[in-house]
Amino acid sequence: MVGILRDDSRMEFHANGPYNYFIKNEARGSSLKSVEDGSGTFIEKIVEINDAIKEKLRLTLFVATKAQATFGPNQSELKLGRFGFARAKIIDLKPGMVFASADPVAVESFAFAVLMGTIKKLPFFSSNIKI
Repeated sequence: MVGILRDDSRMEFHANGPYNYFIKNEARGSSLKSVEDGSGTFIEKIVEINDAIKEKLRLTLFVATKAQATFGPNQSELKLGRFGFARAKIIDLKPGMVFASADPVAVESFAFAVLMGTIKKLPFFSSNIKI
């Protein structure tokens, strides 16, 4: 649901998240700011977004066959023309998953848990991810 946010709101959302470094790098040179305030409210912000729109949804459905474990939503950290450097790690989920719920917070929380579990299997991130 983060994708429905305006850019400034998305920056504020990511400020307390595990990828704030990459988000700040992406915003360099723009008027957008992302400041880690130490409040640890990343999960609470996911709940807030979903609570704000839950009356408009009947069902939230995820089909997960791949997970982008780094640099989301970008596929690379640095772009020079058509070329991307520091490519994102895309992981094939085996087996793939389909999950849904009428409760958007529950299904988003499950999706986040799947992503974090997948990321922790990567050697570089296994001890560096903090939620």
